[in-house]
Amino acid sequence: MENILNKIIKYTLYSFVFLFPLFFLPWTAFPMALNKQILLSIFAFSLLILWVIKIIGTGKLSFRWNKLTGSVLLLLLVLGISTAFSGARAQSFWGMSFEPGTFFSFLLYGLVFLLFANLLKEKKEILRVISFFLASSGVLAALFLIQSFWRPIFPWDFARTAGFNPIGTVQGLAIFLGGAFVILLATSLNRDDRRQLLPFGSISSLVSSLILTAIGILLFISILLINYWVAWLGIVFAATIIIWSRFSRPNLKETWESNDLRKFILPLVVLAVALMFIFIKVPTGNIVSLPAEITPTYGATIDISKATLLEGPKNFILGSGPATFAYDYDLHRSVGPNLTAFWQVRFNQRTAFLPTLLATSGILGILAVLLIMAIFFWQSFKTLISINQPKTVHPPKFQRNLGGQVNGTQLAAFVGSTYFLISWFFYPVNLTLMAAAFLMLGLWVASYPPKFSKGKIGWTFTQSPQRAFFIMLLGVFLVVGVTVGFYKISQKYRAALAFTEGLALINVEEPKLDEAIMSINKAATLDKKDTYFRNLSQILILKINEVLNEQELSQEDKQNFLQQLVQNVELSANNAVLINPQNSQNWLQQASVYENFMLVGVEGAAEMAVSSYQKARELAPQNPLMPLSLGRVYKSIGERIQIQIALSEQAEEKDEGIIKQLREKYDKVLEMAIQEFEQSIQLKIDFTLAYSFMAQVYELKDNKELALQNYQIVLLLEPGNEEVQAKIEELQESE
Repeated sequence: MENILNKIIKYTLYSFVFLFPLFFLPWTAFPMALNKQILLSIFAFSLLILWVIKIIGTGKLSFRWNKLTGSVLLLLLVLGISTAFSGARAQSFWGMSFEPGTFFSFLLYGLVFLLFANLLKEKKEILRVISFFLASSGVLAALFLIQSFWRPIFPWDFARTAGFNPIGTVQGLAIFLGGAFVILLATSLNRDDRRQLLPFGSISSLVSSLILTAIGILLFISILLINYWVAWLGIVFAATIIIWSRFSRPNLKETWESNDLRKFILPLVVLAVALMFIFIKVPTGNIVSLPAEITPTYGATIDISKATLLEGPKNFILGSGPATFAYDYDLHRSVGPNLTAFWQVRFNQRTAFLPTLLATSGILGILAVLLIMAIFFWQSFKTLISINQPKTVHPPKFQRNLGGQVNGTQLAAFVGSTYFLISWFFYPVNLTLMAAAFLMLGLWVASYPPKFSKGKIGWTFTQSPQRAFFIMLLGVFLVVGVTVGFYKISQKYRAALAFTEGLALINVEEPKLDEAIMSINKAATLDKKDTYFRNLSQILILKINEVLNEQELSQEDKQNFLQQLVQNVELSANNAVLINPQNSQNWLQQASVYENFMLVGVEGAAEMAVSSYQKARELAPQNPLMPLSLGRVYKSIGERIQIQIALSEQAEEKDEGIIKQLREKYDKVLEMAIQEFEQSIQLKIDFTLAYSFMAQVYELKDNKELALQNYQIVLLLEPGNEEVQAKIEELQESE
């Protein structure tokens, strides 16, 4: 039974390593992020249950423990506390769009680390994991090259774009393939490791070399085409470590005298090439056109991080909460992006993982990650230096086990971990890249020489009722927790499927609003995400417009139907705000709902629209859309007051006092609208909508000169706007 269980565990580990980088499904609105997170959850939870069953079945608890394990658990603890104190707990724990930086995602990364560190027992098992990792990377590289030079492989629209790959962006793919390349380089230098890398039984050294060479060529060509400097920088560090490990061997003199220098040449060539491509920009864009990745600058990232930390003691210590960078960006970004085409883009991450973590998890979070790095590098260099001492330093048994030098698995795990850890300084969080980093750290612990480790913490509890009770009780809690986790992720996946189905019913030539509402309402019921409620409120507004234009309904039925729809729209928008009050988009949608209610005469809608827009502006003060929207509401209020003035003046018995009050209110509201439009223009000098609305307000104030000036500015910004041209001519003729 134990042997069967061990085989199931091993092949589950191998399957995960191969499938995870390649995995995506077209059935949801988040084909890569969601499906990878679900796959990662299924594998991690399944392996955890198998591990618990194995412990109970064998009566032994065995756990590899060293300082690196403790530092990873410390990071999870810090992130958990940061989540508990986050202003958007649901966002920080689960995420609203399956972000890779949530606490739940880091729990999965931690499980990857612990599972691979403890469930792999022998060197050949670690090599087998590396072989599947390299095989998956080779397939990724081949798919990328076919997609780039021949034709799209997959039939779905989202997969037919230039540079599509299951990792994410092409820059993320370059980093992942760069990690695979240096791991391949580290393991292929040793003949025995090279032959064991291929999981197809005993094959000749020539065949294994050819296969690994083919994978290496695919990886290198892909990295070269993408030509991303962070990938080259990681390769430089990794190649340097490989060269150092070769030169620090105790038998270096014999190697040199025997002219066996081939093992030095390849890493030296790789180092030279990588250094060259860091400083020389090869015009690979002439060969293949790949999309660029837009992120905030590093300086802007640091500025936002500092501003977030300085909000208060809580933020300084624990940050704003995992996966809340989008809210920090809204709150603290500069006006600079407003002058670009990306002024409406809200970045979910900063330029790199570490500065992102500084803001979202505070000083404790960044110190926890730096502690992981410090312990890992200290252990690694201490181990490699100790292993590469002359053989007389170690007992004979230890010499036989290690051969007097670092083996391929240790070097590969060290190099792979170093590569992905370095990328944290220069590239943002990516689900696959983070899982790969913690996988490599787990392999390092699994290959960590027992001479330099505290070894395993373990108990045999078959003869101790107290220990047996404790272990079994802990096992029950873990199984229950995993079962609940399976249930929650299945709900989330069903919700994502329903949401995607609802969007598909809208984005057709003849939208099916009723069916779409049912689907998205189902998604919001299964998984209470602000995204679902926000979209539901938008579709319900479309339904209101459809009912208003319906001629076959009686007035009474139409009134009842509209009343129910208005309640549902308001409830959906309010639910989005309640679930995630830190998201300015939720307040913006709620304000938009009330602004639409103004058109159908809902009492108090104007005041609620103003209040919601003001709250949205508090959360995103540099967004020119916020004051523009407020000004638009004030303009609408002014137009309604204008109608009231006209009706009062036409009344048989005029009340001059009321008319005067209305005129004063009218002038005040229009001035408030102008102030908001002016603020919008200050934030975005080329904002044509703000100039256009300003011109309309001046028309309401009967100030044709200023109205004409603003329309002329609009025409300068949009030279082909015939409607504005006609308006200018009309005003010029009236003068």
